[in-house]
Amino acid sequence: MKNNICCIILLITIMIGCKKKEDLIEIAPNPDPGPVSLTKAGEFIKSLKVAGATEVKFDSLSNSYVVTMPDNFTAEKAEVLLGMQPKIFLSDSSGKASPDTVIRYAFRGESPMDFSLMDEKNTNRFHFMVYFNFKGRPDIELLKNEIPINSNGIQVPIRFLARVGTLPSVPMDGGARVRFLSRKTGFSADAVLYDLNATFLFSSASRFISDGPFALEVKLVDQPPVVFENIRFTRGVPNAAIYPSYEFQHKRTDSVHVYGGFYLPEEKYTITFSSDNMVAPVSVPMVVKDSSHIALEKIPSTLADGSYLLSFYEKDKLIGNGHIYLGDAPAKSIETIWKGALQQSTTRNTERVVLKKGDDFYAKPSPIVYAYRESDINLNNIPKLHLVSSARTVDLTPGLASFHWGIAGIYLVFGKYKIPADLPAGSYTVTAIFPDGTQSKSYWSRIAVQ
Repeated sequence: MKNNICCIILLITIMIGCKKKEDLIEIAPNPDPGPVSLTKAGEFIKSLKVAGATEVKFDSLSNSYVVTMPDNFTAEKAEVLLGMQPKIFLSDSSGKASPDTVIRYAFRGESPMDFSLMDEKNTNRFHFMVYFNFKGRPDIELLKNEIPINSNGIQVPIRFLARVGTLPSVPMDGGARVRFLSRKTGFSADAVLYDLNATFLFSSASRFISDGPFALEVKLVDQPPVVFENIRFTRGVPNAAIYPSYEFQHKRTDSVHVYGGFYLPEEKYTITFSSDNMVAPVSVPMVVKDSSHIALEKIPSTLADGSYLLSFYEKDKLIGNGHIYLGDAPAKSIETIWKGALQQSTTRNTERVVLKKGDDFYAKPSPIVYAYRESDINLNNIPKLHLVSSARTVDLTPGLASFHWGIAGIYLVFGKYKIPADLPAGSYTVTAIFPDGTQSKSYWSRIAVQ
């Protein structure tokens, strides 16, 4: 009996000695044999602590930490302390080993925190995600109760103030659920909010105006919903764009489909084909398909092969632009020319290009040149640019430029060019001369050199 009592006292003493600090919660992956992903995680990390947390759990299926914060937590950032295994380091933004063991993360309404650990030789890495959540009712502010709606999407006008974690706040979840519900008709529409700047597409745009007012419900995982009443929708200014956006070259038998507006059947819609090389633009009517969709059934057969700016009008008001190449046979061309950030390579510039002497600028060819690895990036398919004006003709040799398009997992490869310091000011027609000798049709916009 005495032996049993001694064992109980010893066990209680051990439990008291293992009590965590009140403001610090930690959990360590079990390095013992178990699920493969958990064992591997344990080879990189011993523990993850979050100051102020009420609970931290490791999810072995997603290699993620799920952190629950107390409802009274008001700090802008969470302090995450990493306990790494020997000779394991935090990977910094450039992919190099960092001596840091603390990450401060502003998590409220943001994406889950991600970090990578690496060994000292950078031969092995392991990637982790950290999700943050709360249990109490979130504090959310409605910024306005009248929302302009376009069929290309709306933004939910809310702001997260407190008791809001990451979006999503647990693994395998999409984020905050939002629902618009008509109290009058029962019509509703649901979406998942993963980013406060996200836009939501609704196919029944006209019902949002006719069926109002609406209630807006915002629901975060394991938290009570927040409901706002008397939400009303108004018709927003159309923002027309070609869909699908990836189609660049069109045949004369093709249709042009345009989305992004709240279109009205009684209004007049037109499309104008123009370029700096045309004598006069060509305008033709478009057909209203529904409240989200207008279309040109057939491209005018009189248009010559080449690069065109497309402009969309409601009556006389410009509601959007696009850029296409017209040709019935596959052709090499210039898809876009721009000055500025490399990520503009993922879109097509519909503004005229104005440059100064000595300026750098970019041009992306069509067909698009891409690579899966940095080692594959080269100038093999990047053209020279042939500039012609009444004062001067010049060929610009490309330098190499690329942009890693993470969403597609590829590198877009294009040319970097410089306006010569001695190039006379003026307006220059631009064509591309490809390495195989092919010369493209003129780009829709001349380059203005100041």
